[in-house]
Amino acid sequence: MHKGKFDQGWDKLREETLARQIKQGIVPPDTKLAPKPADIKDWESLSADEKRLFARQMEVYAGFSAHTDHEIGRLTKAIEDLGELDNRLIFYVVGDNGSSAEGQMNGMYNEMTYFNGVPETVQDMLKHYDEWGSESTYPHFAAGWAVATNAPFQWTKQVASDFGGTRNGLVVHWPAGIKAKGEVRSQFTHAIDIAPTVFEACNVPAPKTVTASTKTRSREPASSIPLLMLLPRKNIRFNILKCLVTAPFTQMVGMPEQFTGRHGTRNQRNLLRKIPGNYIIQMKISVLPII
Repeated sequence: MHKGKFDQGWDKLREETLARQIKQGIVPPDTKLAPKPADIKDWESLSADEKRLFARQMEVYAGFSAHTDHEIGRLTKAIEDLGELDNRLIFYVVGDNGSSAEGQMNGMYNEMTYFNGVPETVQDMLKHYDEWGSESTYPHFAAGWAVATNAPFQWTKQVASDFGGTRNGLVVHWPAGIKAKGEVRSQFTHAIDIAPTVFEACNVPAPKTVTASTKTRSREPASSIPLLMLLPRKNIRFNILKCLVTAPFTQMVGMPEQFTGRHGTRNQRNLLRKIPGNYIIQMKISVLPII
């Protein structure tokens, strides 16, 4: 499905992504790409083996993202078949950080090699070309793809001072309550603003404490209802869908257990069971397409 789609490399992908963002009105028409980090090589300077390996890494990442979109589509179709989609408030958070550059310059076939001080060369990784992304892998793509998929910004996950490390897309769907269709909101909002948005949409008060003895934080979250231009509506239902858009990990602690399945270690699965709820959302959210 994605074979050959990224042979143009990460420099061209940055340019193509920005062009689509401008066309769709996600960024201002005069937006320019931030300078690429100096350590990221120009795609045209890479060897044939590097291009072949790195393109494969991005193909697998794209396949993982497409699979996630498909499964979200199955869920929304099931809700539609129940006749409840129009009055269902859905927040689709695309990512939990900026795209990950933790694969460093060449990517990784298995993240555990990094933690054990075992470097992976391009030739080592090419031996696993055909199985890349399968259950036998725990891969990262090369950092050049992280920079490209964070366009138009410069940096990536773990760089909190740059938007490339903190901004994520949010899709909000609620036909019965949102007048606007297919529009984009450029105002800033934050993950902690989702809960008060739901409270206001449901016309219920926000809790004053999170435990019997713990008060809410001093920085009060704010509802995004004015931002979304909602109509009053009673008895709505809501879902928060968390989409991890990083490298296609098969052992990601923090994902709902059904996504880790038998690929997560026993300790990871035990940790997941102790996490209160399946959704851990910790990002700034900026672009709000309304569908």
